[in-house]
Amino acid sequence: MALTSFREWRLKCEARLPEGKQIKIENKPVVPYETADQALEAARQRAPQLAAILNNALRQAGNNGYVTETNMFKEKKEILGKIKRKREEGRKNYSVQDLTDILRMSLIMNSKEDADIAAEDLFRKAKWFAFEYKDKPNPKDRLGYHGSYHIDLNIDNMPCEVQIMHKGLSSVKKLAHDQYKVARVGGQIDPSQAAIAATT
Repeated sequence: MALTSFREWRLKCEARLPEGKQIKIENKPVVPYETADQALEAARQRAPQLAAILNNALRQAGNNGYVTETNMFKEKKEILGKIKRKREEGRKNYSVQDLTDILRMSLIMNSKEDADIAAEDLFRKAKWFAFEYKDKPNPKDRLGYHGSYHIDLNIDNMPCEVQIMHKGLSSVKKLAHDQYKVARVGGQIDPSQAAIAATT
């Protein structure tokens, strides 16, 4: 891919991203809502701001990808279901204020290099409070999902989840999504789907 600007050259040649999970506690949101309905209204208000931040990162990466807003808002039943699961697991005070993915978007990039450029731009410029490149599968994740950036942004005191990945990983994630929904609540998953995700 040809370099088109000094900015793109600098990112490709000089980008420095953190290793492991980084936390910036001073950016942690002070959540302004208490119910699922209030949270969803807050998410609708903040969605344009999140989209603008991601589109800017996309431009910095030469527009070599796209922003996806599929499943941008967590459904109310999903919010309540997650709160119920967490409380049953022992987190008795878990509430809607603890969820970081009520508003979420992804950047799907043409290559791993393009994903790195977009992630570096968010790392330097966005108001993030958690930043991680998942280079290894989580031991608890039976699908073995890895190879993407997971970034929690503070958008006007609402936590918002951003994932950045290359197109190949995105395709695998789509194939395994239904299996993931089963796996996360302890159900049996299709071994063939697990094998596909684990080799990405």
